[in-house]
Amino acid sequence: MNNLEIKFLGIPSIKLNGTEIHLPFAKAECIIYILAYEKNIMRNKMCSFLWGDVKEEVAKKSLRNAVYTIRRNLYDNIVISPKRSLLQIDDDCDLFTDIREIEKFTINEKTEENDINNYISLYTGEFLECIENKLSLEFEEWLVVLRNKYRKLFVENLKEIISLLMKKNEYSLCEKCCIKLIEIEEFEEAGYRNLMLIYSKQGKYSEAINTYNKLDKTLRENLSVNPSVETRKMFDDILKMHTAIKVVKKKADFYGRKKEIQILKNNFMKFLSNKDFSSYIAYGEAGVGKTRLLEEVTENLYKDFILIKVSCYDVESEFMFKLWDKIFENLTYLIKSININIPSDIIDYVQQAFPTLNIETSDFALDTNIKRNYLFMENYICDMFSIISKREKIIFVIDDLQWADKSSLELLCKVISSNRYKIMFVASCRSENVSSVEKFYMNLCPYKNVSKLELNRFSKLETKEFIQLIMPEVESDSELIYDESEGNPLFITEMMNSLKQGMNEKKITDKMAFLINSRILNLSEGARKLLTICSMFYEAFDIKILSKVTGIKSIELMDLIEELLLKNILKEEKYTDSSYMLIFTHQKIREYIYNNVSNSKRMVLHEIIGEYYESRLNNNKNDRLFHPNLIFHFTRSDNKYKVFKYEMKGMQVILDVSHEIFPIVDDKKTAGVFEYYTDEKVLEEKFEKLKEMYEDLKSQSDEEIYELGLIYLHLYGRFHKDIGNPLKGLEAIRNMIDLSLKKKYYLYAFEGYLQLIQYAINTNELDLMSDTIENAEKVANIASDRAKFGLLLRYKGYLNVLEGKYEDGEKYILQAIDLFNSLADRGKYILNLVAASFYLGESRRLQKKYSKAISFYYKAYELCDDDEDFPALALIFSKIGYTKFELGIYDEAQFYLLKSLKSYNKTIFAWGRAEVYYCLALIYDKKNLKDKSRNYIELAILYSNKYCNNGLNKKSNQFFESIK
Repeated sequence: MNNLEIKFLGIPSIKLNGTEIHLPFAKAECIIYILAYEKNIMRNKMCSFLWGDVKEEVAKKSLRNAVYTIRRNLYDNIVISPKRSLLQIDDDCDLFTDIREIEKFTINEKTEENDINNYISLYTGEFLECIENKLSLEFEEWLVVLRNKYRKLFVENLKEIISLLMKKNEYSLCEKCCIKLIEIEEFEEAGYRNLMLIYSKQGKYSEAINTYNKLDKTLRENLSVNPSVETRKMFDDILKMHTAIKVVKKKADFYGRKKEIQILKNNFMKFLSNKDFSSYIAYGEAGVGKTRLLEEVTENLYKDFILIKVSCYDVESEFMFKLWDKIFENLTYLIKSININIPSDIIDYVQQAFPTLNIETSDFALDTNIKRNYLFMENYICDMFSIISKREKIIFVIDDLQWADKSSLELLCKVISSNRYKIMFVASCRSENVSSVEKFYMNLCPYKNVSKLELNRFSKLETKEFIQLIMPEVESDSELIYDESEGNPLFITEMMNSLKQGMNEKKITDKMAFLINSRILNLSEGARKLLTICSMFYEAFDIKILSKVTGIKSIELMDLIEELLLKNILKEEKYTDSSYMLIFTHQKIREYIYNNVSNSKRMVLHEIIGEYYESRLNNNKNDRLFHPNLIFHFTRSDNKYKVFKYEMKGMQVILDVSHEIFPIVDDKKTAGVFEYYTDEKVLEEKFEKLKEMYEDLKSQSDEEIYELGLIYLHLYGRFHKDIGNPLKGLEAIRNMIDLSLKKKYYLYAFEGYLQLIQYAINTNELDLMSDTIENAEKVANIASDRAKFGLLLRYKGYLNVLEGKYEDGEKYILQAIDLFNSLADRGKYILNLVAASFYLGESRRLQKKYSKAISFYYKAYELCDDDEDFPALALIFSKIGYTKFELGIYDEAQFYLLKSLKSYNKTIFAWGRAEVYYCLALIYDKKNLKDKSRNYIELAILYSNKYCNNGLNKKSNQFFESIK
């Protein structure tokens, strides 16, 4: 007798006598499944099921061929025909199916665990899950009916099993059943409620909360509804129990610091009562208890204010505004919860730089007069906090402030000082290597509302009292603990745990290794392996990424995480979206585990994690948030190409669109945001680092590396040209052009030509400008890009103006204006229209038609829409000032020249600055302000030397000699 085993649920399969059979086409398999379920079926119905869209004769022939194929691949009589019109499975065949097992299953008090496990394993998916359900409408209806039937039957049985197991308090098995129920019916709340109840009865409150969050997210994203009242009530009860336990636990294991707590709490009360208060920075060594102090004083703080809690990490210190990414992520949730209306222009501007601020704009904007005051990004952010603080007072709580980057600290200082009566902060900071924090502190000192708080190690008496409170069973070893820990609370805690486990050695040579190793000594093998992977993350991480990296099933992963939480190696941190992240209880533990992983294993793990973050990139502004993680992990996996790639992308974000003084922009607001905070020396150091990477990679023949090299040379050349190293910059630009043309990367060649043209304009090298425009035209012809032709028309016009061919020059410039105005995305080229108006002004100025020149300059200024974060404004103001000087209107000339310098100070771009200094020197000389005049002429000489302006340099030196 033959044994035929049919699996209907999930991915279907056919086994004959224990061997899996694969038929050569799907419809032959369908015949077996239909016959196995129906027992017998009329031929015409089978044809209708599988070949309903073809003629009857063709369908019958196809059915005969399929039956023949089945018999050839299984055995002759597997499909028989007792009547000519009927088909059925061989009567002598012993048929077994998984759905029959589901149909005959019953549950009672005597049902054993193995029976339940076997039953759960039966349902691996829908009835004939992978079978195409569009063979015919009749077959589709047959499938739908049976899928619903067996899903419903399995779920009903599963609910009975869960009910029985709950009564018997068999939580482990019941948990498996609930998870299975949720897998099948993801919108069925009963499964989630039972799972929450199971977790809470076992004291696994974090798991219960995560289960509710998963349900809430599933319902909102898929059905746009909230969990039911019954489910929300259960969640609230669990939350209260969880909070109560956490408070009791924290109170039980916190000792001392009474003076510091009283100081901080008194200040909170003063702040909230509108009395004189002081913000505090708590200093101390690693492990002394700074973080626990912040947790303690903010745990049950009166909540009639906005509390923003963030942590900084060492590897973030080189990434600009990482602290503010986190602040705005917190603020998003808080603003939504208190419903504060903030003008749309502020929200839009801030979101361009900080996409973690994820709130919709309001329906109103600032009036024009107020808007004119916003010159930099900081003004928008300061004013945003001013608006918020009028409704609610704000307290920043920042852990490990020493790892905050320089730009973040500068911005934090400005936000606090501009709203100093409505904003308070408490921060922790290590005692060593805190020069940046010291500068931050000194900058706030003039406002007289910031103080220091020193946290010292415990004394011998305090150590003993701490041990009596936390672990009295090891009190007899308090002397040993104090000697080895030297009063550091973290070391004391670790030593207590070690001694409790029976490790009574008197001498410990490697203190930190001993303390941490004793904590992880009794972990399960699975938890140890998971801990190794956790150590690859320098900051908080979520369960989702652990699941992706480890491939461990969710329930097993949760058990391992629970083990690490109970051992106090990891802890949970709640984020503003109510999700939970995991983090090491102390970074020293992470460092110890990380350093004990082999180099090869570390590299592999970092590569996997880096690829995970890479998969989350969306090619939009939010990608900037992933760059630090990508660089961190790919650096440690020694993936030099990807490190170079994302360092380059980060540099592109910083330099943004400043490849020339009148750039093409997708959004004008973002053009100068990062440049204001970027130290020229810091950028130079970054480029040197990139240069080393490029030299290391450029020998490889990979096409992507070749293209990245072009981007690097463009950025490097542009940067050095703009800051006054033209020879170094032009060498890189020319190299980039040659390499671009070699591999027909015409876009990059064109960008390089633009840089040469700009250089030629600023150094008045008209032959170079003419030759470069001609070369650029050849590339533009190949690309057939109208916008590029517009750019070249503008430059060709300006070249003619500089050569004294004013009529021809203006003709070309007007043609460029018409072309740009005709483009569908005209907004991108608005600064080219600014440039065109500026060049028309230059033409009239050089013809000494000063009034007309000024009108064109003003028109260029108006097109900038009052946005003074562009290098273009510096140039426009300088020419207005220079023209006013020619007209003898010295006060107005001085006003515009100083306004020009103010704009120059907001950017790394400095071409044209020497002329401004020279003209101001002349004005102050005429006003008999000799010292000022001398200062400015010295700056004119300095910058004309730096930017290769020989003509101006000569005039400046002559004037300098005359006023000595």
